[in-house]
Amino acid sequence: CLAEHPRIRIERNRTLSSVRKNNDSTLLSATFSGGGPISARVFIDATYEGDLLAAAGVPFRVGREARNETGEFLAPLQ
Repeated sequence: CLAEHPRIRIERNRTLSSVRKNNDSTLLSATFSGGGPISARVFIDATYEGDLLAAAGVPFRVGREARNETGEFLAPLQ
């Protein structure tokens, strides 16, 4: 279980306030409601809507890719 690892910090029921990145767009820290910034080498965004990734400027898309884009048989035609 991740929560049992001494170097892994799990934040639950917190709202993202801001992120800080360096010049090459690497995520350095994230600040959540009710606390100060959290710095880490690796962040895992397990939110339902990818809040941390979106705030950090990671490209994303809403919806599914079309079959002609991915070649996946079960993907929608569009």
